[in-house]
Amino acid sequence: MPHGLSEIGQIAITVGDVTKVATFYRDVLGLKFLFAAGPNLTFLTAGSVRIMFTTPQGAGAAGRNSILYFKVTGIAETHAAIVGRGAVNEREPRLGGEDAGP
Repeated sequence: MPHGLSEIGQIAITVGDVTKVATFYRDVLGLKFLFAAGPNLTFLTAGSVRIMFTTPQGAGAAGRNSILYFKVTGIAETHAAIVGRGAVNEREPRLGGEDAGP
């Protein structure tokens, strides 16, 4: 199997009020609620894509530091290839979400 990105596995969206936004996405849009990890972190799913709502961390502002998490095979090789094609290496690749481990 070739190394590379496949589908989006998770989208992290920063918001001002996690409970209010998660309620809208669940009750109005009909997305499936997965779980909440405290008042500032909630997970829902839209088909095979997990959506994480969180409040801004560090110097971030709501909506300005959202993240797309791609599923990938060969994370180190894929990272090197993407940097080789001109992407800026901000940090070494790391696993996220359910594959992150302790």
